[in-house]
Amino acid sequence: MFNKTNNVLERIKKHIYSNRTKIGYLFNIIILFFFSCNNKEILPEKTGALNEILIIAEEEKIDKIKKETSVFFEEEVEGLPQKEKKYDAIYIKKKAFSRIFKTHRNIIIIEEGEKDTSFFKKNIWSEDQLVLVIKTNKKTNIKEHINNKNTKKFKEKEKERISKTHTKENSFNIKGTNVKIKTPKEYFIAKDSVDFFWIRKETNEKTYGVWGFSFKGFLENQQTIKKRDSILKTNILGEKKQTYMKTEERYPSFFIEDKNKTQIKGIWKIEGDFMGGPFILNKYYNKEKNETVLIEGFLYYPKEKRNSMLELETILDNIKFN
Repeated sequence: MFNKTNNVLERIKKHIYSNRTKIGYLFNIIILFFFSCNNKEILPEKTGALNEILIIAEEEKIDKIKKETSVFFEEEVEGLPQKEKKYDAIYIKKKAFSRIFKTHRNIIIIEEGEKDTSFFKKNIWSEDQLVLVIKTNKKTNIKEHINNKNTKKFKEKEKERISKTHTKENSFNIKGTNVKIKTPKEYFIAKDSVDFFWIRKETNEKTYGVWGFSFKGFLENQQTIKKRDSILKTNILGEKKQTYMKTEERYPSFFIEDKNKTQIKGIWKIEGDFMGGPFILNKYYNKEKNETVLIEGFLYYPKEKRNSMLELETILDNIKFN
């Protein structure tokens, strides 16, 4: 009787062991398949400052390239009270282009090639990286490759990176027009009425503001500036009595016509006080409704403003209407 029992137990053990082996084998296959599908190189985080570009070239060509291309990097940013260049260009000899530089966010590599050509590559040495590769020969005119069109792509990439940090969605209804704005989480509502809204972000040194207003009809550009001042006179007031925001007339305003909007860049001030800074105003006109919507981003910061204004420009670029 005991022998029969032992035999039964042995058969049960073998059956369990056999099933475990099959399950373990199947599990290992699944794990191997998973890792083979995800066997991608993990790239390090990008380095470098916002709007900073590394230019890599042979030592004997560096000075010539810098002389020919600096005009595109040092072009003045429109609509700022102080002179600021569009990009910070850093020229590096090719032999010094070591691992420490390769993770930089924006890189231009100039090297010899059979064809005179250029192309962009992404994420070669780091995450979220943009690299412009320029192949040169004896006939190459470097200005044909480092130009406003290509440098603008670095700006667009910076705005794309910034937009990834804009995780807070704000929705406002101004006279029946629904406006959706994505911002960093630090923005808060300062004012929300039937035809006007205003959101802000405050840091130790900076004040960011975005406001919107809707009205019937269409206005030419100079009339839009006057309308802007009348709106802000009653909606964005200074800390002192009888002080309010208005356009600083001593600085020129820049008008940029686009297919869907007109963009105005200028300087604001607090009438009766000593505050001021740059603004970007987008004017949208809906012909069917005969309605104009104004959305503006403005900044107060006594130091360099270029990079901070890019945050506001990115917010305005991603506005949606319903």
